[in-house]
Amino acid sequence: MPYIADVFEALVFDKNGEVICQDTLQQANIQVEVEENEVRGGQGNDLLLTLHGAKNVTITLNNPVWNFELLAMRLGSDVVTGASVAYATHSYKTAATGAAANTTEITLDKEPIEGTLKMEMSDGTPIAGYTVNGKTVVISDVVVQDGDEIKVLTYQYNTPASTKTTVIDSKKFPPDVKIVLQTLKIDDQEQPEAFLQFQFDRAKPASNFTMNTQSQREAAVDEQTFKVMKPKGSDQLGTLKEIPIDAMP
Repeated sequence: MPYIADVFEALVFDKNGEVICQDTLQQANIQVEVEENEVRGGQGNDLLLTLHGAKNVTITLNNPVWNFELLAMRLGSDVVTGASVAYATHSYKTAATGAAANTTEITLDKEPIEGTLKMEMSDGTPIAGYTVNGKTVVISDVVVQDGDEIKVLTYQYNTPASTKTTVIDSKKFPPDVKIVLQTLKIDDQEQPEAFLQFQFDRAKPASNFTMNTQSQREAAVDEQTFKVMKPKGSDQLGTLKEIPIDAMP
């Protein structure tokens, strides 16, 4: 007796023919729903006929592995690689006696863009006088003494040339993609018999996405939804192949 006992692997082909391989899925589902309208009549309101309407196919993929290009595709935007500007998140630094008289110094993780540094004492007291030289901040404000803890709130910095950027545009939506899903059919001895491969030549990615994070360290699972659409000039939504493993060349 045959069984399906493994998750799909997915190939997503974008508008340019580039492929995104997803081989780390936690869950992958294909749901086929057919609209049905019942015709009833006579004594007892018996079912006389079932009229079939549209056939809807929805693909749902859950993946714990982050893929920047896949998210950009679902947003309908391209990925641009190049230097950019970002914000540093907060950090704590301990002030040390500076090289100049009556000063203290801290060293930042990155070199801030001029005029963007925001910092304060750990108790919220503002720091007024300071200058920035590269990553070194020289503090002349007498409120800061050697050994005091400084809360660096934020600053802007230049990112490297390998930075990836995409745009969340209110007027852009994802183009159609092609999806191939493959899983394994096994026998009652858990031996592989065949590959089952679905192919959908026209699917529309959902633009919606949710990124949930929490203090407990766990991988955020990305849920992707695709609605299969009828190709132009054809009534064929997709194909299913059963490929015998023993017969493969």
